[in-house]
Amino acid sequence: LLKSSLDYMNAHKEVGILGCKVILSNGSVQRTCGRFPSIFGELFEYTLGQLLPFNSYYKKFKYMYDFSYDRIINVDWLCGVYLFIRREVVYSIGKLDEDFKIYFEDSEYCHRVRTKTNYKICYNPDSYLTHYHGATMDKTIRKNSYRSFIISLNSCFTYFKKVKGNFKGSLFKSTMFFLHTII
Repeated sequence: LLKSSLDYMNAHKEVGILGCKVILSNGSVQRTCGRFPSIFGELFEYTLGQLLPFNSYYKKFKYMYDFSYDRIINVDWLCGVYLFIRREVVYSIGKLDEDFKIYFEDSEYCHRVRTKTNYKICYNPDSYLTHYHGATMDKTIRKNSYRSFIISLNSCFTYFKKVKGNFKGSLFKSTMFFLHTII
């Protein structure tokens, strides 16, 4: 995996971050790349999206259900399960942001790459790894879906504050709390 990633990055100097195909322990492909989160889409997902038994249009759009995970493509963000990052990117924009506990830190990092450098973010399925989803998360968090939901929601607040600014981030947070009180 590492040799394949290094070879690809050496052949494609325009790529700053490379992702690979991720296979879950049950053999299915994990959706590990997508389009940047939108405020309205996340508002829906964290409110009505939690109540609906089917995947929303927004979720399908965000996680690129319209694309085959069997081809190379430039994307907005890659999941942090595997990020092969060019050294020059880290020198240019720094490391992953420690303000995130878990979730959205990979999207925020890719957003910095897209807005502060000329590098591309690329998904390449030619190599893969197996992801034992949730194996590193604290067992008490996994057992408590509400706690996991709150951690994810707080990371979403942090994401929008960092990529959209304090005003829009705070507006998102206030709207979310309001919606959760009426639903």
